[in-house]
Amino acid sequence: GVVPAAPPSSAPLPAPAPPASFSEILRLVRSGRDVPGLHRPNVTASLASPTPSRLARRPKPWEGARPAEPPQPGREPGGSGALGPAPLTPASP
Repeated sequence: GVVPAAPPSSAPLPAPAPPASFSEILRLVRSGRDVPGLHRPNVTASLASPTPSRLARRPKPWEGARPAEPPQPGREPGGSGALGPAPLTPASP
C-alpha cells in the first residue's frame, strides 16, 4: 500500500481542541493554565468620564407606547419617590 506523506513542516498547526468536559476545564483553571479555544478580550479599567448613551431610553412595560420623557432630577418616573410608598405599620391599641 501507499503511505501518505506527512504534511510539510511549514503548514500551520491546527488549533488545540477545546476541553471535552467540565471537569477538564476545572482542572485547567485550577492549575492556572489557559483553556484552549477561550477568547480573552483585552479590557482595562479607565479613569476617564463615561460616554453618554447614544440610544433612546426603552419604555418600561407599564409605560406602554408613550414617547420617552427626559428624566427629572430628584424624581422617579411613575412613582412617589426613590424609596416608594411608606411601609404600613400596625395600629397601636
